[in-house]
Amino acid sequence: MAGHKGGVQAILKGTFQNAIYVHCHSHRLNLVLSTVARTSLDASTFFDTLNTLHTFMCGSERHARFLNAQREMRPDQRSLELKRGCDTRWDSRSAAVTKVFILYDVIVEVLAQYAEDGGQSEIEAQSLLQQIRTKKFIFLLVLFKQLFSKSDFTSKSLQSIDTSVTDTVDLIENLKQELTDIRSGDSAFSNMLATTNKMMEDHDVENWDVITLPRSRKLPGRFEGSIVTCTLGKSTRVRGDSDLRNISNMLIDCQLNELNTRFNSDTYGLMASAAILMSPSLDTNDTSLATITKSLNDTGKRSHGTLNFPLSYSIFFFPNRRSWDACREVPIIQDEQKPNKRVQCLKWFSCAIVGVLVFALTLLSKTSFLLLITFGNNKTETICSEKKPAALLGIGFVLVGPSVLLLLKSTWKFIFKSAVMPSKKTFFWVLCVEFLVALGAAILTIVAMPHFDIVTNVMILNSVSILSAVFQVVAEYLAKERKRLIIPVCSIFLIILGYVLFVVSYLSIESSPQIRISIGLAIVGTICVSVNWWENYSTLFSISTLDDISKDIAQSRNVVCIISSLMRILITSAVVGAYVPLSGQNWISVKSVFETVIISLVALQILSSALCHWFVVVACKMHSLHRSFALPIYMASIAVLAVFLIPLAFKPPEFNQTSTCIENIQSKSSDTLLRLMFNDATKTLRARYIGEKIRTEGLAFLICSALSWWLGLMLSTFYIWFLKFHRIERTQDLFVRRMYEGAFLEQSMLLNIRFETRKRIKEKRAKETIRVFLCATMWHETYDEMMKIIISMFRLDKYRPKTNKPSDVKFEFHIYFDDAFTDVDNGRQRHANEYAEILADVIKEVYTIFSEEDPCIFKQTPPLPRQKIINTPYGGRLEYTLPKGNVMMVHLKDKQLIRHKKRWSQIMYLYYIFGWRLNRQYFKMFEEGEGLDGLKEKLKREKENTYILALDGDTDFQPSAVMLLIDRLKLYPEVGAACGRIHPTGTGPMVWYQKFEYAVGHWLQKTAEHVFGCVLCSPGCFSLFRGAALMDDNVMKRYTTKASEASHYVQYDQGEDRWLCTLLLQQGWRVEYNAASDAYTNAPQDFKEFYNQRRRWGPSSMANTIDLLGSGGLTSQRNSSISKLYILYQVISMAASILGPATICLMISGSFVFVLEINENIALALAIVPPIVYLILCYKVTSDMQIKIAAIMSVFYAFLMTGTVLSIIGDLVRQRTFLTPSGLFLIGMVGLYTITAALHPQEFSLVIYGLLYFLCIPSGYLLLAIYSMVNMNNVTWGTRETGGQAKTTAVDTIKKKVMNATCCKCPCLESEKDLRKQILPAETITETEKPHIPLETQR
Repeated sequence: MAGHKGGVQAILKGTFQNAIYVHCHSHRLNLVLSTVARTSLDASTFFDTLNTLHTFMCGSERHARFLNAQREMRPDQRSLELKRGCDTRWDSRSAAVTKVFILYDVIVEVLAQYAEDGGQSEIEAQSLLQQIRTKKFIFLLVLFKQLFSKSDFTSKSLQSIDTSVTDTVDLIENLKQELTDIRSGDSAFSNMLATTNKMMEDHDVENWDVITLPRSRKLPGRFEGSIVTCTLGKSTRVRGDSDLRNISNMLIDCQLNELNTRFNSDTYGLMASAAILMSPSLDTNDTSLATITKSLNDTGKRSHGTLNFPLSYSIFFFPNRRSWDACREVPIIQDEQKPNKRVQCLKWFSCAIVGVLVFALTLLSKTSFLLLITFGNNKTETICSEKKPAALLGIGFVLVGPSVLLLLKSTWKFIFKSAVMPSKKTFFWVLCVEFLVALGAAILTIVAMPHFDIVTNVMILNSVSILSAVFQVVAEYLAKERKRLIIPVCSIFLIILGYVLFVVSYLSIESSPQIRISIGLAIVGTICVSVNWWENYSTLFSISTLDDISKDIAQSRNVVCIISSLMRILITSAVVGAYVPLSGQNWISVKSVFETVIISLVALQILSSALCHWFVVVACKMHSLHRSFALPIYMASIAVLAVFLIPLAFKPPEFNQTSTCIENIQSKSSDTLLRLMFNDATKTLRARYIGEKIRTEGLAFLICSALSWWLGLMLSTFYIWFLKFHRIERTQDLFVRRMYEGAFLEQSMLLNIRFETRKRIKEKRAKETIRVFLCATMWHETYDEMMKIIISMFRLDKYRPKTNKPSDVKFEFHIYFDDAFTDVDNGRQRHANEYAEILADVIKEVYTIFSEEDPCIFKQTPPLPRQKIINTPYGGRLEYTLPKGNVMMVHLKDKQLIRHKKRWSQIMYLYYIFGWRLNRQYFKMFEEGEGLDGLKEKLKREKENTYILALDGDTDFQPSAVMLLIDRLKLYPEVGAACGRIHPTGTGPMVWYQKFEYAVGHWLQKTAEHVFGCVLCSPGCFSLFRGAALMDDNVMKRYTTKASEASHYVQYDQGEDRWLCTLLLQQGWRVEYNAASDAYTNAPQDFKEFYNQRRRWGPSSMANTIDLLGSGGLTSQRNSSISKLYILYQVISMAASILGPATICLMISGSFVFVLEINENIALALAIVPPIVYLILCYKVTSDMQIKIAAIMSVFYAFLMTGTVLSIIGDLVRQRTFLTPSGLFLIGMVGLYTITAALHPQEFSLVIYGLLYFLCIPSGYLLLAIYSMVNMNNVTWGTRETGGQAKTTAVDTIKKKVMNATCCKCPCLESEKDLRKQILPAETITETEKPHIPLETQR
């Protein structure tokens, strides 16, 4: 009947367009009961059991036995039938409960008979018997019987034709009161409990709840991952009467909430309105709105005393748009834009360049290393046999090269960052593993490989993946991912096959004792080297010892790397030093040879390997893992083999034996020398019997073994093609080990990529939901500025709708409006001012736009947003339910009741969210008796997963920008705050200046702080903070300090964002910067507003930096991201800032000398006089006059800078060279900014504003410094001090018919009266549509 397309409603509205449709109230009551039956797993399971009992007793044979049992056990009463509960029959659930309550003894007897018979129904009867013979089931039976008895009377009365509208209201209110009495009183629960105990005693029931034993469920392999084997909900385990009380309270609360929702004041208003309109006492000829309104209110007062109906019921009438006024004026809403084709092409080009560089560097590294191996072969002639130790020494340098780099890097971090020491167990484990790896690498490359041909040497390195493949098999087996075992098993098979073919190709054709020893050492060496990547799989085996060692290594990574590097260097040096004399060689001629080709190859190999590793990291961070990393690396081995085999197609150059030694070919060209080296490499193959005699079977074995090893490496690293990196993954999370292996470059980088089973990936994805509170502070924003922030919030609401399904992120929106009230009636009343009215109008306008998915003129106008207007101790609060279900609250602050300004608004929402909303609920759980340890762990997790996004009232952002910041905090638990890239918006020269200033600050300063230490300031216009960081000691509490000294006003109130970040850094939290998270905010567009803004920023930044430097020693100890070297960097930066004005004076002096060609002393005097005069004037004139003087002087300085630039350019043309001090400086600055901008192609156009920035340097770094220093006593905000040109609209004043609401204890309240903890009277809510319970008062 409620159908709006073809039902009764549609038919009636076809004739009566403005008719009001009201649901049947008995039907609404049935919906309440249906909701209660589904509200929890306990209730749902109970009614499912009742329906199962009904189904069980309906069978023909069972039904007959059921009736016979009633006749035997209840001979004097007629037989009854069980009822089935459903949503459509209003009294079905009540009847089902009543029948089971009456026939409980009969049901138990029948089920017991079937449970003992042993027939087909035995198992089902036993299950039902176990479920109903519990105290929990009997109590729910008694509870629902009592609840339904109350609602049955109301439902039948509502169906009576004699019930009036007023009687309907009274019936519902009486039902609510009866349920409230049951909920709050102890007698009702005691009576229900007594009835339950008596039934248990009568029927020998002893169990409190169903006893279930966990058991594993075996499923066919084809069903794995397709069947849900666990419950999604959680029922209450009954262990005592308190659990039964909790169940009772929860169900009654649900019924009361549903009654309040479906039978609200709007419903009563419509019913009463309809009754009045049908009343004969109303003069139907007088249709004026005033007459009807007066009658409505008067009748309402007479009928219900305090009931006063709101007059906003016109929202229930949906008139079509007027046909002659169908055009709309809507704000421009810019959604997320996809990268254009030019940017996409640039991205693809960059990935291709990186891939080519990775391929080329890998090819160069491996070729140079194999040439060194070839020089160590006795059959090669480029280096004479007596000078072979030089090649072996070069191989040793290649092996220890990465270890030396790692030693330097780890020592640096050990000194300036973390110096955690590992445990003894970890120390000995690392020593053992590194000993094996270093020994295996040295034996393989120095002892064994020089005896093999070039094809074997190219491909045998791929066999070091043998243990990684074995570990993958074990990990997948333990994770029960048997389908994924095929690839690593094939990899193991191919590598072992390669070993077999390798052994056969040598021993079956050209066996010798030396070859046998080399083959054995090679195989042992590859297996020892393959232990290197054990850490990639250590956490997958569920071995506590390995887990502990891995965690300890992660905490003491710097010391572990130092130990491993030293061990590698010592073992490699020992093997090289011992092998040369043992092999009958000596070190006589090493020095003369090492100064030529060998040193060049070693340097080339180390440099190309380091660059290749760096570009691989770049490829991973560019999300070009496949085409820029994996594919080039795989193809490198094939390319190297091709490079060495190409000379086989050409005839080698003819040289006599003596001329081929390296000291005799120095006079040859580099081309000849290169050909000789490559021919030497192919000679290792031609010198073998299979190469000399062209033995087909030997060549086949050789080719097959090489191919097997290569395919084995590909399959053992095949998981890389399915691995997904996060957008902001750190290098230490991409790779297991910090450094690559010099001799196994491509193998080490492939095997070093993090391996995860699918089970582990699912566990990572199934983390707790993140709750993000968006908190914007407003003051005197204009209509356009408010429109930006409101559109951004609604855009985010559309991006992440609020649903009942589990979500990764949940959002809630808060706006804290400072100074939102003004005096009226000569100060006797306080009403919302014009800015609050504008905000309400903006929300209404944006709500209408986002709720209209199809703005067709033939469709009805959507209703106003669902909202609440609540009176609070600090002023008032508006609550909106946004179109996609998320909640937005607007907190209107009255500065006569609460402290105003931005910092106190931040303190207000910090204590509201973390104190009232977060901590309070856990205190209540603790008072109710929940375990302390469990509560502490839950509270800790929730604090870590609760974020606050601090916003300004004019910030514009996209959902992707917010998600980037959320990802950063989710990935890195040590990060307490993260900020994005702020873009100033507006028009005019001042905005152009700030655009380049912001760009340079983010491109260089913010990035440098992020890389070398921590970001010092996370701006409050767009920053995400972690709850655990803000709630840490000495952060949130200290942030509430009231300024009592002069320095406090500068540090605390003038730069609150900087101070909050200083507190986080001093407490040990990391503050980061994400360049891809873009946000836009309005910048000052006139000179005065700009100077006043920077007058606040400059001194506060300096004060907070001095505070941080003052505690630099303690901060560097607590914060692992801030080293003493970073403190030194900040000291130098502070010194440069202090010397900035003097530097500008010297620069101006140089300009005078260059342009006017005057004496340096006179030029210096001319440069100093204007700032001194301005300094004196600043102490004599008003602030506005100071800014006017600064503006005039800025123009003159700009002309001077222009003349200086033109003079420098003219001088360069005159001298025909740029190698002059001024020319080098100018070209260096231009080149620096141009290259930096080129690395940010989407912002490259900002370089144009660099010229204006350069011309304004004296104004920004000299005059502004003087103005800020003189006016440091001015603690006003400086911007938006006056009303401005705000757009005023016709918005109703905030309604006055409200009462006090419960509020948290917040330090920002003025008086002790406001701070006292008490339960205030209930809130009176004025709504425009269906209400919901305020979040603060939910139970």
